[in-house]
Amino acid sequence: MSDTPAWLRWTVRCVCWALSAALVAWAAEVALVALFVQFHTYDDEGYVLLSLINYLKHGALYDVVYTQYGPFFYQLYGGLSSIFHFEFTNTVARYLTAINWLLTCILCASIAQRLTRRWLWWPVCFIASFIHLRISTDEPMHPGSLTCLLWVFAVWLVVPGERETRPVPRAIALGVVAAALLFIKINVGAFLVAVVALWIVVRVKHDASRPTFSRVFRVLRALALPVAIVFPFALMRPLLGEEGFLMFASMTALNLAVLFLLVRKQGIGAAGPSEPVAIVVAAVITSLAIIATAFAHGTSFGGLLEGVVIDPLHHPTVIFLALEWIPWAVALTVVAAIAAALKWWRPGLLDDRWFVPSHAILAAALAAGFLSLGFQTSFRVFHSFVMPFAWVGTAWLLRTRTQPADRDAIAFLGFAYLIGYLQSFPIAGSQYFWGSVLAMPLACAVLEEVVRAAAIRVKQRFGGWRPSLQRMTQFAAAAVVPLPFVLSLATFSGTRADDRELMLPFGLKGAEQVEQDETETTALQVLSENA
Repeated sequence: MSDTPAWLRWTVRCVCWALSAALVAWAAEVALVALFVQFHTYDDEGYVLLSLINYLKHGALYDVVYTQYGPFFYQLYGGLSSIFHFEFTNTVARYLTAINWLLTCILCASIAQRLTRRWLWWPVCFIASFIHLRISTDEPMHPGSLTCLLWVFAVWLVVPGERETRPVPRAIALGVVAAALLFIKINVGAFLVAVVALWIVVRVKHDASRPTFSRVFRVLRALALPVAIVFPFALMRPLLGEEGFLMFASMTALNLAVLFLLVRKQGIGAAGPSEPVAIVVAAVITSLAIIATAFAHGTSFGGLLEGVVIDPLHHPTVIFLALEWIPWAVALTVVAAIAAALKWWRPGLLDDRWFVPSHAILAAALAAGFLSLGFQTSFRVFHSFVMPFAWVGTAWLLRTRTQPADRDAIAFLGFAYLIGYLQSFPIAGSQYFWGSVLAMPLACAVLEEVVRAAAIRVKQRFGGWRPSLQRMTQFAAAAVVPLPFVLSLATFSGTRADDRELMLPFGLKGAEQVEQDETETTALQVLSENA
């Protein structure tokens, strides 16, 4: 690339970003059509909108206004409503959800592009993430679309771009995001705290000049592994006897343990005391600001404690829905556990001769699950194939990267992907999709490394390619790889457009553009007139 003229590099970059902008614009149109032809009569959308409206009128969350969610969700959207002067209606809910949906996909695509250093994976990851998050159409205004955006944003902060990110500002941003998530959905915030804690603990090195600091983190590192193993089982303890939950906890614990050991053994960038201190201070200050704002709007201490901490602890015993696993998932987990043991105790067995074949199997598993989303097949195929081998992909990426910033980002992404799956507990509905979206950039990065490894083997075996053949191959890959995802998006768009032709607009205040079939539209219009 160094021999390429600057004007040509600039032109290529402009074309790539123009295509990206066109893709985002197309996805925005598809998202809005899909959101406005979808309306469910169950309580999520209406309940969240009513709680937002009542919060603006009365304040006093939990004491006067009932909600299951944290105060920051209401403070953020209430503040935006005051600044931009909009009311909370079904129409506004869909626009806000579309914004969260698209921003999340853009961040995922940016993560993939940063990890691979190839623009090719930007459109692939964007479309795959967009299709994966199509569940957003079922629950407009649900806090899950916002928590998903913040979750992915936390990972994006760590993945290095063209300009190097300084550790302390990044740490402050991570602390702010963690606090925001804690006060939207406390479980998601706690999961991000766990990700950051594992990532910091595994990066801290012994520092003779700070013996107390080193001693504390040596103890924390010793505790991190047993805590990581026990954590999924402790979380799911009330439901371990129910079908699917023991499998879920076991698979998560296995992956977390192996990934932690491999990251610690292979080593990543070092973290000094400034990073954990900055994260904690930023999180505490942000939390205090959120709590003070809640008190200023009439919420009592007892109400805040009950609504944010105590009530969510009872949620698993009220309603639950387990992840579904394909029959082969247990066998895949056993194979992954054996490979993990070999990798740890006899690393040479999975290196060199066995390295490429073992990861070719991984690539096949990832590709099967990854492409299944592109063609909108059952999502249980995806997590059953991908999750058992998640640690392998992260370990391989760590092996192929030498820059500390890249290794830091890969370790953080691996931890965030695995722990993010826990958002599917206790209800593996929309939460599953929001929690597992990081599989997209992770899979893109792994598949890129598979292609690179194959190219190296071909070069070693056949003496390399002629430059013209290599350029033709790269052009063909750039044209072919995104094709199934573009077709999938086109199919999704066409399906929603066909649905729209059979529907009628509500024509009701705040929901003028929402459309449903004639029967439901008429029923809701009559109900509204007689309310």
